[in-house]
Parts: sequence; C-alpha cells; structure tokens
Amino acid sequence: MMKILFFLALFPTISLAVDEVALISDSTVRARVMGDQMTEMTGRSSRSQVCADLLAPVPGETGTVPFAEATTALEKVVNSVASNYPTACINTLLQDLALITPTTPSIRRIISSLNSFDQVIWGSNAKALACTVQDSGIEQLLALAEDTTKVNDCQPLQNNKWKKVDGNAAYGNPINYSMQKNASGVRVALNIDFRQGAAAAAAGVAPVSNQLMMERTRGCMAAVHGLIKDPSTGLPLQFDLLTPAEANQLPSAVRPDPYPVTIDHAADVRSNAANYAHDVGCPTIVHEVLHLVGLCDEYPGEGDGRICRSVPKDNNVMSDTFEAFNASVPRTITCECTTPECTTAISLPGRTNFLKAPRRTDRTSARFRNAYCTTPTSLPVINWAAEAAAPPQSPFTSTLSPDGLTLVMTDYFMNPNGWDNIFGETIECSCPESDTRCHETMAKIARGEMRANTRECHFGMNDKSFQWGSTNEPDRVSGDTFSFSVNPGNIPLMHPRQVQRILAGTCRTAAQSYYDCAKNAYASTPDECEDAPEACLQSDFHDRP
Repeated sequence: MMKILFFLALFPTISLAVDEVALISDSTVRARVMGDQMTEMTGRSSRSQVCADLLAPVPGETGTVPFAEATTALEKVVNSVASNYPTACINTLLQDLALITPTTPSIRRIISSLNSFDQVIWGSNAKALACTVQDSGIEQLLALAEDTTKVNDCQPLQNNKWKKVDGNAAYGNPINYSMQKNASGVRVALNIDFRQGAAAAAAGVAPVSNQLMMERTRGCMAAVHGLIKDPSTGLPLQFDLLTPAEANQLPSAVRPDPYPVTIDHAADVRSNAANYAHDVGCPTIVHEVLHLVGLCDEYPGEGDGRICRSVPKDNNVMSDTFEAFNASVPRTITCECTTPECTTAISLPGRTNFLKAPRRTDRTSARFRNAYCTTPTSLPVINWAAEAAAPPQSPFTSTLSPDGLTLVMTDYFMNPNGWDNIFGETIECSCPESDTRCHETMAKIARGEMRANTRECHFGMNDKSFQWGSTNEPDRVSGDTFSFSVNPGNIPLMHPRQVQRILAGTCRTAAQSYYDCAKNAYASTPDECEDAPEACLQSDFHDRP
C-alpha cells in the first residue's frame, strides 16, 4: 500500500503562479494546451521513473510551465499519476503543490487524491491475495438444467427456469451468461476459458496454471457470496464459474459461450477482464468478473482518456475496488513479527486485541482527514507492564465538542522500537458550520457508530497473508505470527441498480437508467459525450429515476 507521509504545515508558504490554462480565453487553444499537458503527464512514466524527468515542466501556451502549476490538467489525470509515478516523486509533487498560494479547490482535490490513492489497485506492488478453493457448481447446475426453454429477453426470471443472456452491454462489449432463479436466489453461470500468455514468465515469477487461476477466481467470487443481492427479494446471486469442458455438459440452449482470459506472467501487469496478472487478487478479480455480466467501470476515467464517465457518490466495487472490499468483505489477516521483542509481545496477555484494534485511519478516509483535520501531535511514551492484560490507554478514543464542530481523535500504538511501550497521537478535526455531511461523520465517530474495519497489520509487523472470505476461526498466535479475522457485517458490495442490470440481461427497459449512464463509460471525445443525460454526470446518477 502506498504510504505518503506528508504534512502541509511543515512547509513555508511561497507564492507561485496560477495555472495559465485557466486564463486562456480561446477555448480551442485551452483544450489543445490542456490535452498536450495531460498526454505528457500520463506518457512520461513509460519512458522514465526518475523524478526529475517525471516532474519536469510541461508544455504551456508559449514555452513550458512547472508541472505542479498545471493543475487543470493534473486534476484530470491525477489517478494515472498516482498509480504510475514512484512514491518519492508523489511526495515531491505534494510538496510543490503545498507551496502554491492561494490554495485553490482544485489543488486541495489533487492533494487529497494523491494522499488517498492506493497503488495496490493497479501498481507494481499488487499483492497476490489467496482465496478459498471452491467447487465449480457444475453438478448442481446440471440438476437444474432440465427446463431449457428460451424465454424472451424482457420476460422476468421464473422459478426453476433458465434464461440465457446473449448480447451487448450498455457500452457495447459482448456479454454472454446464463441465469436460473430458485428458492435460494439466482445462479449466474459464466464460461471462462483461462489461457496462458504467449510471453515467457518474468524472472522470479512463478507460473500460475489455468486450473489454479480458476480455483482462485472461484474462491474470490465465493468470498463475496451474500454481498451481491437481488434488490427485489434480498436473496443472493451465486456465481458459477465453469471451464469450457464443464460448460459443454449443459444443454446448448442455456450453455454460456466461453470467454477467453489470458494469464499474464510479466513482472508488472494491470489486469483487465480479458487479461489477468499472475498475482491478481480478489478485489480485482471480482471487479473484472462483473464486467463479464455487463457492469462498467465507475472510477474517474480522465487518467485513461475516458472523459465523461459517470462516477457515483457512494462507492462500490466498480468504483474504488479496494475501498469497497475493505468496507464489505470479511477477511483473515496474518501478521509477522520481524524482531524477537515483537514475538515476545504478541505472546503476552491483551496485546493481540490492542494490535488489531481499528484506529483513526480505519474509521476515516484520507480525504476526510486531509480536508478537515490537523496533522498528528505526538503524546508521551507509556510503559505497558508485561503482566498487565489491560493497556494503559485505549487504542482509540474520540471526543466531540458540545457545539458539534470539533472532534478530537486519539490513537495509541505499540512502539516497534520498544514493544513494552505504547505511544499516542492526537488530531483535531473541525467542520464549517454549513457542512452537514462533515458534522454527521464526526457525530457518528464520537458515538461509536462509524463502522471501523482494520485494513492491515500494525506497523512494525509484516503483512504475511491476506485471506478473503468469512471464517469462524478465533485469533491465533503461532511463534512469530498473529492471525485475526475482520467481519465488516452485512454491507452491500454493489448498488442495487448494478444488480438490476445483471438480472435484466439484455433487456434495456429493465435497467434503462443504468444503460443511459453506462453507455459513455469509455467515451474519449467530446462528441461522444453530447448525448449523455445531465443526471449521469452528477454524483448521484445511481439514484436517478
């Protein structure tokens, strides 16, 4: 996970020029200059990973302008920059942005995006997140495949009858899958044909077989079972992923066509629906499988040249994939000590509960903290006696001011430089009186209503493994490792409109609002965006009629 340790208060205020693109009156020239800047910003990382090259001045109307001052273009491609520029360069860019005065809303948004972006989604540090191996489901499907009557595209699913979906998604890509409704929910059958990439594996990369990737993919979809539900019944969708050989056992009338997916063994691969990185993990796998049933990307698309994509107000697995998984999907985290002192500490009473406790970074987003909170203030180190099970301070406390405008959050951590001690940090968050959403967030934190899910191991310990899926296993200490479960609760992974789109198949009238907004998800020219309904370009597009 990308760690950016940067605090605006540490740097002096120096006035720099305002972005000149915003001052260009000729719209044609303005579009050309901004386009040149965006192309330069996104293309540099393929040529160099040296900060001096990446952050060199970019083209201006006449001559060049400093990279950090091209804020209009930078805001459009900030996710691409965050994903593909090394962390050291991002920190330098953050420092340059902090020196610009006055600080504009655009600069604040860029800083927030750079601070909150998680490189593990697309970057070179993607983890291979293991999942429980699951059966294909073919035996149950064969038993259910007796009624193979093909129904009209817009006829509702009927109990114990199959419906094959064969057509195009809202954005034009082909979709092909079969559905069967029963008393337990809806089964969605996909035929996935994993294939080996043509290129040889990169040095140090262990080959992943077609069978192993299928097992991993099935396990990942099983991990989210119960989190994708039919909004009309509340019953879950179960995804049955079949190999071509298994799918051939189904009657032709309901047999989904094979979808080829290449397993890529290059060192650094950005996965997509047709090409999986060898170390692809569950969040990305689920996201990509959902493309096969017609869902489009909903994260900001400017970094990829998709200029009029609809981005929802509330996150889901097709938007910020890892954040959605953190909020919804159970998992087991195994942490590893790196020193004998740590190994001793985790064997003592009370320490593991303290280590796994959620803290402010698990309760609030980086976006919230950057916008409303001060930088942390350190608190004195306190000794924790070996025989004491209770910590000398709670791992997290919060206090809201009587007027509801100020929240103080205090965290205590075990000290990796002395595992018999804990130390604290406190931050203060303040809301403008008019910002009701900020007030609600702070009040929920203070009342203990803001659900907090531990994301990773306590610092000073290594993340040894990350297992997605529900488990009833208790916390366990084994030598220098500590495993614990995180169960977020029954929080939907997707918006109901997305599930309606899956169930609608190729019937547009059953999911018209989704089609209206999704059809331009991959548009790259202004002309393609002209027919997008205005509501689709607003943050609440999933909630439109």
